[in-house]
Amino acid sequence: MTLVIAACFASSANAASIPPTADCEVTLKKLMRTYSKEIAGKPSKEEVARAERKFADALAAAGCVSDAEPIIEMMPAKPFTTQCREAAPQAQAFWGSMMKSYVRMGKKFVRKVERPFRKRSKALTRKIRLSKKHGSARRTAVLVRKRKELKRNFVRIERAQNRKFSKLIRGDAYPTLLVLYELVSLRCVDETLFEEGGGKGPAARVVKRNAFLIFISVLFLAFEESDESDSVSISKAAVPTAHPAGTQDKLPGHLPIPTTFP
Repeated sequence: MTLVIAACFASSANAASIPPTADCEVTLKKLMRTYSKEIAGKPSKEEVARAERKFADALAAAGCVSDAEPIIEMMPAKPFTTQCREAAPQAQAFWGSMMKSYVRMGKKFVRKVERPFRKRSKALTRKIRLSKKHGSARRTAVLVRKRKELKRNFVRIERAQNRKFSKLIRGDAYPTLLVLYELVSLRCVDETLFEEGGGKGPAARVVKRNAFLIFISVLFLAFEESDESDSVSISKAAVPTAHPAGTQDKLPGHLPIPTTFP
């Protein structure tokens, strides 16, 4: 929804801060909650448009974004302006430090928990098949119980890790989204970013490099209102991808989030 991401910015006086201020994070959080309530149920197009404009005006009035018009109209990017050249390294410094934490956490989980579990589970499955083949019902039952216990332990550890992961992303998601909004408002990137041949310039390279962080932030915020934020799994942090396939169209539409981006 083009206008949803658009509803974030107003006048083009001075570029908003990258990274965003703590006050802007609080403002964005409050405005998202208000927006979600205002379009609950089955709102008309006019009602959604009014809620989006209200959201935009309030965020712009707080000085958290630079310019609404390029996003409202989704104007073509002008990626090589001085503003974009300055904003790109600022965004990379901010997102890059975050990405290190997620990659480190995900790889540690895969190495110490997921990979050993998969290996042990496959071994037990092979033993179960052999046991069934030889007609040993008692041994088969013992092996099946071991596999179930292994699975329960894995799920328990995964849930604990997911809680840690959710706590981390909860603190990063709002400022991450604000930085993306600002890059779009400065016309550094546009909706062609992930199309073939699209996304030119330094800011586009930064967004693509950190697309995993942006995606999980959007996903987390999309489910925050429905209390399903734990759906953002620790294991998904293990191998960041530029644009997780098949997930973009599944994002809920009840929050002002950039669904034209990963």
